[in-house]
Amino acid sequence: MPSNNNIHISIILFGFSIEAIQSTVDAILQQSSTTWELMLVVDDEKLLGLYAKNKRVNTYVHRQGVLSNINLLLDKALGSFIIFLYSGDLLSRHFVDKVTSFCKTYNSTKLLYVDESNRGEKEELCFKPDWNPDYLYSFNYFSRGVLYSRELLLQLDDLPLEIDSFHYALALKAIALLKQSQISHISEVLLCLATTDTRSNNSDLKLFEKIHQKIHINTPFNIDTGITNNTIRVKFRLAKPEPLVSIIIPTKDHLELLKVCVDDVLYKTEYKNIEILIIDNNSAMPETLAYLKSVKNNPKIEVIPYKKAFNFSAMMNLGVAKARGEFIALLNNDISVINKEWLTEMVSQANRPEIGCVGAKLFYPDGTIQHAGVILGLKGYASHAHKGCNASSSGYFNRLVVVHNVSAVTAACLVVRKNIFNEVKGFDAKKLKVAYNDVDFCLKVREAGYRNLFTPYAQLIHHESKSRGKKRSFWQQRQLRAESRFLRKKWGDLLFSDPAYNKNLTLLREDFSPKDECEK
Repeated sequence: MPSNNNIHISIILFGFSIEAIQSTVDAILQQSSTTWELMLVVDDEKLLGLYAKNKRVNTYVHRQGVLSNINLLLDKALGSFIIFLYSGDLLSRHFVDKVTSFCKTYNSTKLLYVDESNRGEKEELCFKPDWNPDYLYSFNYFSRGVLYSRELLLQLDDLPLEIDSFHYALALKAIALLKQSQISHISEVLLCLATTDTRSNNSDLKLFEKIHQKIHINTPFNIDTGITNNTIRVKFRLAKPEPLVSIIIPTKDHLELLKVCVDDVLYKTEYKNIEILIIDNNSAMPETLAYLKSVKNNPKIEVIPYKKAFNFSAMMNLGVAKARGEFIALLNNDISVINKEWLTEMVSQANRPEIGCVGAKLFYPDGTIQHAGVILGLKGYASHAHKGCNASSSGYFNRLVVVHNVSAVTAACLVVRKNIFNEVKGFDAKKLKVAYNDVDFCLKVREAGYRNLFTPYAQLIHHESKSRGKKRSFWQQRQLRAESRFLRKKWGDLLFSDPAYNKNLTLLREDFSPKDECEK
């Protein structure tokens, strides 16, 4: 059997029509490397002789469903890595060469996926993130461009037979056996999918619930259909009684915003085991002072004065130091609630031991997207994914409608366990008083070994100016420049190589479009 020093690729092709089969086989025969074999599985015995004279192609016919003899094929496969394709899929001419070269260099790889294009009315490029567990739990972003080590496939206890869910179920079964270091990604389009794309993954919820039980050990959950037809939702459950959540709201006057925010938390949120800590930064308006005095009568609300100059980081640190909750929810005073389960969803995600910061889906008042995770490097430092998109959009390959990992989320609405906040020593109140403190905090959490994530099932409105065209004083502009320089100096190249993004996507806009020629 070939070793990782002599990588050999087995291509298992499920064929459904002569024309489509021929297009795929022709692309394979033109590979720049010869370290491959083709195993063609057809649904008509008449096709058995299609490539009888070609010694590179072995043809098999199914008898009880296309995948009924998958284990037989694995026994016959000679390759150290195996990929499963459908007729009509086209491999790049250098596919085998690039894959084998990669696996020789990174010899711990057991699963490798590549970027793709999709052949339809309009060609669509799919630039995938690096390993993104929570994305895969909800949506088959791997698609068909996946190679599995033969050793890995032989460890699987059983393989799904349903053609509609085969690729997704196989991927989930496989990653349950792997460490992060064994999952790799080539950020290059090496496969063009046939028009029929089988990312659809919610055809058998019972099957996926069974598979997820091996992934989320000791974490109670339910499987349900997702927001769109080709996604699923892994809904994590909290133990009873619910843990206490400390909601920290910084404010200075703007009573019209603060009152809506507090009322929405109290009366439009289903999660009830909360305390609200209002950090008051020198409010001066009589109506605000009267309101702050009145809410002290509510046992769930505490007003904490912060009498120094504005320092968002210091205010958050003060709030957490006073908090009694196991969980911390940071909430801007200009936030209002859309769906009552927003906090339940965020806490249930943050309760998972591997998860750090959890961010919400935030909308502008006009219904367009304000925040769906933070992407590093955008606009020079960091910016919000899908900013300005329509509310009905599913985003770039469903990123607006599924839970997925991101490098950072905005502190306008962020939930994290208090012990994690303290572990990374909270926000940087010396160097990042105003800007980028949430990005820095999230990166510290990730550096500590936790995954940050965005959830579309927590929806709120952020009453923030879209243009950000606020006039800043000379000193404010100077402060912003200093904090920007500090962030870049501290995190360096990471700001321009976000693993939750893709190097082929633009850093000029928040719309996930491919890089312009001037960026390459």
